[in-house]
Amino acid sequence: MDPIHVTKMYTDIPKDQNANINEMYKVLSILSSVLLKDRNHDYTHIVNCVEEYITTYCEHNLVYDLIDITPDSSKTIKYCTKCYRTFAFNYCPIVSPPNDAFPPLDVSSDN
Repeated sequence: MDPIHVTKMYTDIPKDQNANINEMYKVLSILSSVLLKDRNHDYTHIVNCVEEYITTYCEHNLVYDLIDITPDSSKTIKYCTKCYRTFAFNYCPIVSPPNDAFPPLDVSSDN
């Protein structure tokens, strides 16, 4: 391959990190199509490296969404809209403070 062609190949690499993440996500999708039972140690290592790259370099845009579990129940999930990784979502119910936690506001007009 002539030097001009090689230089052109490397100048075509996207400078935008999001474009890199999109490409790595495509790679992960292809690699993930191989069944777990058909993967050897080296293959699994490559998959793990790609997953780590995506997790490390994606500028995550996290959103919460409800997914249906059954016709009568759903579950809240947290995922990134850029790399599609899911993240742990710990549900913490909002607990009302006791009545005496906040004194009533003085709304009298006397200042």
